[in-house]
Amino acid sequence: MEIIGKVSKGTKMDQIYIPKSRMGFEVGNYVTVRPLESQKKKMGFFSYGVKELEPIKAEMIRVFFEMIKEVNDCRNIVITGSFLDRGFSFKDIDILVINDSKNYKIKNLFEKKTGIKAHLISITEGSLKKSLEVDPKWRLMLSRCVSERRLTPIPKRKIDYIYLDAELSTSRMLIDNFSYLNGRERYKLVRNLIAIMLFFTGRELSEKNVEDEIKKEMEVDSESIKENLVGNSFLKKYKGVFFKLQSEIMKHASKQKKIY
Repeated sequence: MEIIGKVSKGTKMDQIYIPKSRMGFEVGNYVTVRPLESQKKKMGFFSYGVKELEPIKAEMIRVFFEMIKEVNDCRNIVITGSFLDRGFSFKDIDILVINDSKNYKIKNLFEKKTGIKAHLISITEGSLKKSLEVDPKWRLMLSRCVSERRLTPIPKRKIDYIYLDAELSTSRMLIDNFSYLNGRERYKLVRNLIAIMLFFTGRELSEKNVEDEIKKEMEVDSESIKENLVGNSFLKKYKGVFFKLQSEIMKHASKQKKIY
């Protein structure tokens, strides 16, 4: 028998009232009291940096994992990106398959069975570790994700200034093509710039930190950028952040040999 009760406030001690007509709960018996939420069915996967996930998406993730495991005996499967946002405005699903060998059948099978476009990356554990050490995009990606098995701790960062300089050049596109880019494209380049800056300065990479830093440095929120509600004043601030960061990175890049 399972009895659900509510904690009531007492004069000296709080209490839980249960009906006198019951089986298996005799006076004097010791019982365990725990929050009702702990009785919820476990999701069946591990989540990192995901505050909440709609039940239908949780079920979809379980189905996705089973589907992928049918054709690939992988070490782990990770889902990240906009699929984990609230609602169903995502255009595709970002899936990371950690395995010793690549299996190109997964992507076609997944898209055929689900009808959802997949951005699938197959990577070995060793390559993943190296990527997490030097690449801010990877660290940001795994700061908010769900995985079939528990993820290993994020390794310490290793700053490869030459690599960062190359990654930063991507965000130069916003300066050179500002008038031609849509809001989503602009946001992606701003996000890349801020992620590199946080990584370079040794700060934690997370979705919240990136969003907070965008608002601080650009003086606009991310939604305004996505909706293309920014103009020349935004571009001026962006240039200031970009060229300052580029100058700092290049100072070190000229003196460093590549780590890998």
